[in-house]
Amino acid sequence: MRTWTLAVLFYVPLLLHISLLCDARVATPPQEIVAPQPEVSGILYEKPLPADRLYDEPNILKYAQQREKMIEAEQLLLTGGHLQLDENELQVHQIFMRHKLMELTYGMKHPHEHAPALHFFKAKPLIEQSNVFKFIQAMPKGAILHVHRTPAVSGDWMIKNMTYTPGLLKCHTARGTVVLSFRENAQKHGCRSKYYVVEEERKLTLSKNRYDRFLQSKLSLYSRLPELEFSEQNKVWRRFEDIFDTVSDTVGYEPVFRTFHWQLMEEMYEDNIMYAELRMKFKPLYGANGTIVANEYEAAELLMALVEEFKQTHLGFYGLKVIYVAHRGSDQIQIFKAFQAFKDFHERYPDFIIGFDLIGQEDQGKSLQAFVSILQDLPKSAKYFFHAGETSKHS
Repeated sequence: MRTWTLAVLFYVPLLLHISLLCDARVATPPQEIVAPQPEVSGILYEKPLPADRLYDEPNILKYAQQREKMIEAEQLLLTGGHLQLDENELQVHQIFMRHKLMELTYGMKHPHEHAPALHFFKAKPLIEQSNVFKFIQAMPKGAILHVHRTPAVSGDWMIKNMTYTPGLLKCHTARGTVVLSFRENAQKHGCRSKYYVVEEERKLTLSKNRYDRFLQSKLSLYSRLPELEFSEQNKVWRRFEDIFDTVSDTVGYEPVFRTFHWQLMEEMYEDNIMYAELRMKFKPLYGANGTIVANEYEAAELLMALVEEFKQTHLGFYGLKVIYVAHRGSDQIQIFKAFQAFKDFHERYPDFIIGFDLIGQEDQGKSLQAFVSILQDLPKSAKYFFHAGETSKHS
């Protein structure tokens, strides 16, 4: 899955996690892989000697030995630190570490190309070319346990497929947000403009590619100057939530609902992800002319059927489960209704709708404490999967 559209950014934390894992499972001296700096008694990097009395050879040796033991003890504390690698795993480890150390060494010599030190939008092209990234991309991932449904499909697919689906409409809200849909519903969409047919607009433009780039800019946070455009996090959040408003109603169109979720699983499968838990809610699906063709329960059953069909043709994919969501900026009545809907869904599909979460910006929304009276009555077979800590209130 090559999903870069939203700041979901799955691979950066994954890369760091795998990187730590590989560091922790050291089974060969680092200098056998690459030694960019002088080594001291098996230590990769040259050491400073802080004490005046360490200049004679016995004390230098003692210092180096103690330092090496301390580093080894710290490595054992890392994830996977006590795992023993077999011969094949050692070979994989050595290949990975060669790539990693070569890229780190190059990055230190060329700071403007050192991806870990750059803003993600600027680092993204470097990451895509990275052998470390390609290595991790090919590895089995197990599960992705935190992914929101709407941004889980790549922007390229959305532009080349969803926006070329006949019948797509476009309107503008009072704030200038672009809303895409396959039905006219000005009140629901908050539209202040008339609806425009995307297919006709594209034909009238001087450049289809330029029009598609315009649409892509409405589906992505990408900016050439992110430090200026997103100078503080409230601006990022407003833009982020605008993107959900732009595309969310398109997924309710029954033909797109099918192709969208199939593509979501395809992209996960390409990245060797075997299982996922999607944060989403179910709404009635609509067809041509905005007519309702499936209620919210039938929509859930359709997704369940798509997952089972996908598993039959994609060996090793274990499926999806859903964490039902409500927006934390909602009022008490809205949260109550959403929580009741979740409990109803969970009762009907306990092995598929497994938990509940509140989404949205914590700093601008309400705390969990504000809804504690509503959220007390959780079914015993369900769980909470709350967002927490996405705030600047506690540094």
